[in-house]
Parts: sequence; structure tokens; C-alpha cells
Amino acid sequence: MPEHFSWNPLRAVYRLCNRPEVTHSAVTATHFTLTRDQMEQANTTILILHDTTELNFTSHYALEGTGPVGNGQGRGFLQHNSLAIEADTRKILGLAFQQVVTRTPIPNPRPIPPGRDGLANRTCGNAASAAWGPLRTRRAGSMSLTAAPIASR
Repeated sequence: MPEHFSWNPLRAVYRLCNRPEVTHSAVTATHFTLTRDQMEQANTTILILHDTTELNFTSHYALEGTGPVGNGQGRGFLQHNSLAIEADTRKILGLAFQQVVTRTPIPNPRPIPPGRDGLANRTCGNAASAAWGPLRTRRAGSMSLTAAPIASR
């Protein structure tokens, strides 16, 4: 980033980001609340579009807490976004939720038997979709991001 910004303002941003109270949840909480307020006030069907993105930080050797990404050789995080939009106008309301997780390596991957799908080098592991199950259970009792009643009015 130093090649794109002047040094003194960049140092101020670095100092801010290194404060212990600057966490992912603290930075995103207000945005999520405002998005959900708009969802509740909408008089139309709200769609929640989900997408998972791999954040690859393989070349950032000093970064700690990463897990495998890509083919398992890279290091980084998975970022799952839940974007709220109005179905009829396609107006983007904002992120209803965002979850950043670290994939844990498979300790002893089991090879898929040759001939099953023609690829002998692949390994069996948990489906990526299983990681997002906690999103629904954590939101239970609050606003469900997948329930139809809040989305249809």
C-alpha cells in the first residue's frame, strides 16, 4: 500500500488497524444492523445472495492464523458473504452478514479410490458448505437470513 498512499496517513491507518478493539465484528456490526433495518422496512421480497471467496495471503509470510486455500498449497481465509437485495428492483441493501473462517487442514486425507471419478489424486474431506451451517443456527432467535417470513411481505 505504501506505493499508493502518502506515508503519514498510511501510518495512521496502520496504527488504527493494530488497535485491539478493531476487529472484524466491530468494524462490520453497524453495517449489518443498518442492512437488516432496511430489510425489515422493505415492502417487497428480499433475496439473500450467498458467495464464498478465498482470500489468498500465501505471499504474506508474517500473517498468522491462516489455513489452506486453493489446492491446499496456498494460505489464507474463506470469506462468506450474505448480500441482501430487493427482488423486484434489484436494489442492493448491503451485507446482511459476513463470516471469515480458517479452513483446517485434513490431518490424514483418504485417497479417493481410482475409477470412482477418474481422478486418483483427489482426497475426501468435508464439503465446504458444511462450514456455513453455524450461520443459520447462530442467527436463530434473531433474524434468520434464510427464512421466508422476513423476506416476503
